[in-house]
Amino acid sequence: MKFVLKTAVLAALMVGLFGFVGTDDPAKALQELRKFSTDTFTAARANGPDAIREAQTKILAKAKEAVSGVDASKVEPKDGLVWAQLFQAARQPADERAAAERFLTSSPSADEKFSAQTMIVSSYYSEKNGDGIYNAIEQIEPATPTQISTVVAITAAYSDLIAKAKGLDATIALLNKVEARLDTKATDEKARQGAEAGVYNTASAKMELLRDAGQTDRALKELDASMLRVDEKSQSGSRIKTLRNQLTVVGAPAPVLNIERGYGDFPGLDKMKGKVVVLDFFAHWCGPCKAAFPEMKTMYADLHAKGLEIVGLTTYYGYYKAERGITKDAEYAKMADFVKEFDLPWAVQYGDRTNFVNYGVTAIPHVAVIDKKGVVRNIKIGYEPEKFPAFRSMIEKLLAEK
Repeated sequence: MKFVLKTAVLAALMVGLFGFVGTDDPAKALQELRKFSTDTFTAARANGPDAIREAQTKILAKAKEAVSGVDASKVEPKDGLVWAQLFQAARQPADERAAAERFLTSSPSADEKFSAQTMIVSSYYSEKNGDGIYNAIEQIEPATPTQISTVVAITAAYSDLIAKAKGLDATIALLNKVEARLDTKATDEKARQGAEAGVYNTASAKMELLRDAGQTDRALKELDASMLRVDEKSQSGSRIKTLRNQLTVVGAPAPVLNIERGYGDFPGLDKMKGKVVVLDFFAHWCGPCKAAFPEMKTMYADLHAKGLEIVGLTTYYGYYKAERGITKDAEYAKMADFVKEFDLPWAVQYGDRTNFVNYGVTAIPHVAVIDKKGVVRNIKIGYEPEKFPAFRSMIEKLLAEK
C-alpha cells in the first residue's frame, strides 16, 4: 500500500514540474517547458516505452538548462516558489528547498506558504532524508480540510523513512498528531469520506511499522482506535477491518477460499497440506502483478518438484483491456487468453471478494505464503525485483521444513 501511496503523493507534490531557460522571467520559463513537456510526451506515447524514456531525458535536460548558473539562495523571494518548481524538475532537491525557503520570507498567502512547505518535504524525500521530512512536516500548519488530508497522506507515505531516522515511537506520535486534525464527523459527506480515508492511510502506516517491529498487539490496538474514528460500514471502515485481517492471518490457519470457477487444477487448500502454497492475489489490469510473473515462473519451475504450489486468485472487474461493461462470463472467458499470453503454469481461480478480505488484501500483487501444515507464514505486498531473492529464499526455507 505504501508504494502506491508514495506514488500518488509524489504526483501531488510535483506541483509544477517543468521549466525552460529564462532566468529573467522564471514564470515564463516554467510555462514554456510545461508546453515542451506536453508536446514531447504526446509524441512519445505513440512510440512506446523507449520513446517515453527518451522524452523524460530531454525534459530533464531542458530543466537543468533552465536553472544553470542560478543560485537558489539568492533568487528574488517573490519568485522563489516558481524557482523551486524549476529546480524540482531539474532534480536538484537542495536547490529546490533553498528556493522554497527563500519564498517563505516573502510574506506569502496561506495557500502559497503551504505549497512551498510541501515542496520542502518533497525535496527531503528526494534525498531520502527522514530527519528533514519529519522536521518539515512539523512546521506545516494546514488551514483547510484538503491541506490537512495532504499532510496526512505525506506523513503516512514517508513514515518508513521517518521511522528510520526518528524511531518508531516518534513516528507513531507524528502519525497520530496529523491524524487528529481530520474531521471524521464533518456534516458534508465528501469531506467526511476524505477524512476517513486519511484515517485509513495513517492506520495502514502504523500497522506496517508496528508489524515489522514485531509489536502485533500494539498494532491491533492502533487499528481498533482508528476504527472508532470511522463509520465501520464505510469504505474506510471496511478497509481498516481488512488491515486487521492482514495482521491476524499470519500465524493462523489459512482461511478457506471461496472459489467459483477457474483454470487449472485446484483441489482446495485442505488437500494441499504437505506442500508450500503461494497464493498470488492479482488482476488482469495490474502492471506490477504481470511484472512479477517471470520471476514467479522461474521459481515455480525450479521448486515445484520440491513441493511448491502457486495459485493465482482474482475476481471480476467488469472490463478487460478496452472492453467495458462486460459480463462475468465474458470476463472469465478472457482470462483464458490472459493465462495463455503470460504462459502461467499454475491454477488461476475466480472467487468473490471475501477471499481478498479474509487474507487482508489492500493492494496487489498480494502474496500469502502457506506452510506445509496449512498455516499462513508470510504476507508480501507489491513487487520489487531487488527484494525477490529474499522472498525466494524464504520459500526455500519453508520447503526444507519437516
